[in-house]
Amino acid sequence: MILSRGDVEQIAMDLTGRVLWHFLDPSANWQHRRPDSSVFIWDLDLDGKAEFVCTRRIDGQEHLCLIDAMTGDSRTATPLTKPTGECDNRGFVRLGLLDGPDQPGYVIAGWDYGRLAVYDCSLRLLWELDAPIGHDPFCYDLDGDGHEEIICGYLAFDREGHLLWDSRHYLEHDSHADSFVFFQEQGEVRLFTSEGHILDASGQLVDAIGQDILIHGQEAGIISTDQELRFVIQDRCDGVKQTTYAFTRQGAVTFETSGAQNMQTVIWDGQGAGGIWLDTHGLIYDADGEALAKVRAFEKGSWRTPTRGVGSAHDLMYDGRDELIIRHFDEDNRSAWCEIYALDKLADRNEHKTTTRPMADWSFY
Repeated sequence: MILSRGDVEQIAMDLTGRVLWHFLDPSANWQHRRPDSSVFIWDLDLDGKAEFVCTRRIDGQEHLCLIDAMTGDSRTATPLTKPTGECDNRGFVRLGLLDGPDQPGYVIAGWDYGRLAVYDCSLRLLWELDAPIGHDPFCYDLDGDGHEEIICGYLAFDREGHLLWDSRHYLEHDSHADSFVFFQEQGEVRLFTSEGHILDASGQLVDAIGQDILIHGQEAGIISTDQELRFVIQDRCDGVKQTTYAFTRQGAVTFETSGAQNMQTVIWDGQGAGGIWLDTHGLIYDADGEALAKVRAFEKGSWRTPTRGVGSAHDLMYDGRDELIIRHFDEDNRSAWCEIYALDKLADRNEHKTTTRPMADWSFY
């Protein structure tokens, strides 16, 4: 696991909290690149050793970097595609299996809202373009040919950068979706977006959920309840008061609650059964709003402060069950540490199994 805060600091740890390596650049700051800019870990070149793919400032310029994930040694770096005037200082570095899962991976990199670029596993720039892409891209094999496509905003591109579809005309409140979840329905690929739309593989609208109440969905998730899928969205509402909704496939609201800054759907078996974690509540709910378990509640901050992104759910052990990773601040809201909770046993009060060393404002991937 690697904790990252933009170009400033990166710390690699094993799942006991033991530090493997620590990178710090005092000359970098969040104005160059926001702390919640995405990074990833993957064996890109299939040599049996995972790379940490991130950005760092070299000679005053943003570079895309391949770092040995175990040792922290830099393997190679190349100048990162430059932002346009439409871009934010939040960027993304994501994995794309554009030649299939058994071939070397690609790096999908760029800047929010305006710039998208693709690099091969040696960080050779293949193409770059300007487009109204929104936030992080998501890669998925839409047409079943074994090659992933790139979906970002409400646009989809093939591996050469050709536009496959543009579905922005379905949007009423915003210009993009913050997140997508892919699922199968009657043997067909579906995309569930944080704007409440269900699209098919060609970007056509199949259905729309919650359009009478959603303003700008930020987080989307799907969990399974008694063989039925529930569609979960955390909505920004007025920008301060976040509201989380769970919907049936027919659009009926089965759960609604406000007050949380961060929502994550957490899965605890290979069939998609799971719950909804809300940070300030300190609770995991089922899709009907019943409290299933307690974890540490987070009570400070808002999405505009360094507390954004206080929780994340990942299958760290590759056993089909998520672990819940929570960032918790001290009383002065200055330093933070990471706690990892196992979800194989839901209890009245779950205890974390790992606590990492303190670290200032960070995001984790």
